[in-house]
Amino acid sequence: MQITDWQVREWDVPMRSPYRSAQRLTTTAHNVLVSLTVDGEFTGFGESAPATYVTGETQATVADALHRFFAHHAPVSTETLLARAVKELADSPGARGAVEIALHDAAARAAGVPLFQRLNPATPANALLARATDLSLSILPPDEAGARAAAAAAQGFQAIKIKIGSGEAEDVARVRAVAEAAPNATLRLDGNQAFTPETALSLFDRLTD
Repeated sequence: MQITDWQVREWDVPMRSPYRSAQRLTTTAHNVLVSLTVDGEFTGFGESAPATYVTGETQATVADALHRFFAHHAPVSTETLLARAVKELADSPGARGAVEIALHDAAARAAGVPLFQRLNPATPANALLARATDLSLSILPPDEAGARAAAAAAQGFQAIKIKIGSGEAEDVARVRAVAEAAPNATLRLDGNQAFTPETALSLFDRLTD
């Protein structure tokens, strides 16, 4: 398969409501969208959501890395493009990830199968795990977090990710409120680098009392 066209664009996605983690408050996601057209027919999409506090990247640096990368690689086979992305975008994981996702998506579309089956052909089309995802809850007051968890459970979410890192007492109250509101859900805690080993263990001790 040959990459016959490509596009890179900065993509600002407004949040439905402000999203707070231990590291930042986000009202708009400043992402980068990559589209790759294969054999002039099938277009795959990949997205980068740069987090400066994780990789040092921004929307502008990812977009710039992608524009410079693609300036030298069209048309080219999908295999060659992937190999070059791994090597030439080693210092920009956000850019490399967007290219890889777009390549996988394009290959799945060309094969006429969902992406999850392209990655694992043995997965049944109706497998629950193929569609399962979690709902991520921002750092919210415990009562609001509980209400959103109850609504998520009613919608069929079986896993809920809870942002923590606003202080041990509030974190404990938030997690317990979610657990009570969605007792059958799998809970995942995300501290976004806000914890030391000692503070993490202290929180776990409180939650398992």
